[in-house]
Amino acid sequence: MELPGIKKDHKTLSERVKNYLLDSILNQQKYLPGDKITETKIAKELQVSQAPVREAIRDLKMMGFIESEPYKGSHVKQVTAKELLDLYDVRINLETLAVRRALQRITEKEIAYLKSLIDKMAKTSQKNDYVKQTELDGRFHNSIIEFSDNIILVKVWNNLGVEYWTWLGLKFLKDNHKFDFIDQVSRHQEIYSVIKDKDVEKAVLMVKKHFNEVKEMLIEIGDL
Repeated sequence: MELPGIKKDHKTLSERVKNYLLDSILNQQKYLPGDKITETKIAKELQVSQAPVREAIRDLKMMGFIESEPYKGSHVKQVTAKELLDLYDVRINLETLAVRRALQRITEKEIAYLKSLIDKMAKTSQKNDYVKQTELDGRFHNSIIEFSDNIILVKVWNNLGVEYWTWLGLKFLKDNHKFDFIDQVSRHQEIYSVIKDKDVEKAVLMVKKHFNEVKEMLIEIGDL
């Protein structure tokens, strides 16, 4: 399989391979949780060398989509329902801390960036584009973490692989007909509104409300 419309420089190829794997995991479900990810197989399929594939896999490990075990190789990360709920507990604490710190130093440019993500989410919701919506969701929350300007907090967030866990949680809701595009946008608009007003306590409450409501839906579906 050729990778169409792309110059064969190493960096660009690795990005294209990463996007291909993301699409295969998120959209096409070609690779399911627990499925092996083999460098040689992917390189042969895409007709590229193993180097860009290796780099793409490394990036996906950092994002939390892929994990490796000694003597077993790499595979799509498996997450239990209990782990997913535990993550939301951790997320609440991390993101409320991030909001408190971010609102002490957030710039108008950063606020405008969050608004641009909300606008994109609203447009995406009209197209029912679930994959794009989850990507924008991740970018919104990642931005809040980054705006905290706390290096350790950012590292902890990245090491948790929150993007993948977020996708799993939202996919679980979608598969059980609990994912509502309009509601999803509304939740993030509420968070954005209090961030724009730089109201720290309301922002903390909104973040807690957002994640607790998602947790409650997951518990209801999973009977946990």
